Amino acid sequence: MTLSEYSLANIARDIIYLHSLGIKRINGVNLFVGNIDWSKDEYIEILIPQLEMLVEYYLENKKFSNQLFDGKIGFCDIKPYERKKWCGIGESIAFFDIDGKKYPCNFIAPMTFNKDEIKEVMKVDFTDNNAFIDEECYEKCYIYPICPTCYGENYLINKNLKIRNKSKCKFQKLIALYVADLHLRRIIKNKDRISNDNNSLLFHTIEAIKGIRSNYFNEYKKYFVSINQKHMLNI
Repeated sequence: MTLSEYSLANIARDIIYLHSLGIKRINGVNLFVGNIDWSKDEYIEILIPQLEMLVEYYLENKKFSNQLFDGKIGFCDIKPYERKKWCGIGESIAFFDIDGKKYPCNFIAPMTFNKDEIKEVMKVDFTDNNAFIDEECYEKCYIYPICPTCYGENYLINKNLKIRNKSKCKFQKLIALYVADLHLRRIIKNKDRISNDNNSLLFHTIEAIKGIRSNYFNEYKKYFVSINQKHMLNI
């Protein structure tokens, strides 16, 4: 399920409709890959009420999920972050063109890149995770463990597999705020079921909720005020 600027206003409706058909988990809920400036204020303001509706839905319908809200935020609190690829490009993922030629994924193929560009990409050691780590993101971004990336898009925009499309940062931080909100409200709703025993994952999840809010909430407060998102302002 790939999201574009044209589908943003209907995300919640579309996702809830798919769940109503019995689809328990929706994979691949990603932002459109390419030259779209996802940091525009108008996109953020459209997305906020959609995320708010989805939080309310998933709070009451725990058996359903989608990739946007599946981030295990507890890993954001555990450092150092694991140095691994986001996907199985060149290893567990492969794409075969109609002539039978194999490519590292369906994006890095002749329909997207010319022969010289593909030749450069194929020089990379796909088994070397370090060849796919954006060091700036790894060192500085709190939500690095749950922030997706497309290596094909990275190469399309930056001519480098590891350098991420930074125009998506604003969207991903906003999504992380709502993922943290969902975790928080589930914890509060089920507080009587939480064991008194030492629960490492729960501890790191709670710490990540605090970390995500302390890092990013003020950046988005103006949007919550402008569209009257009282819930996010009051928790």
